Amino acid sequence: MASPCCPSEWYRKLGDLGRAREHLQQARAGIGALGDDECGQLIKGGLERLAEQLGEIV
Repeated sequence: MASPCCPSEWYRKLGDLGRAREHLQQARAGIGALGDDECGQLIKGGLERLAEQLGEIV
């Protein structure tokens, strides 16, 4: 499950898939700043699951 504080997830739940994809793209653009620790892996995994829910290629 994506983070409850993730704007992409909010928009997906509201049915605004275009805006959800926009925020997902922004999150992906900054994902390189995350470490490869547990926290970074958790966030990356959440974004991957959200991308799948939006029909994006992971």
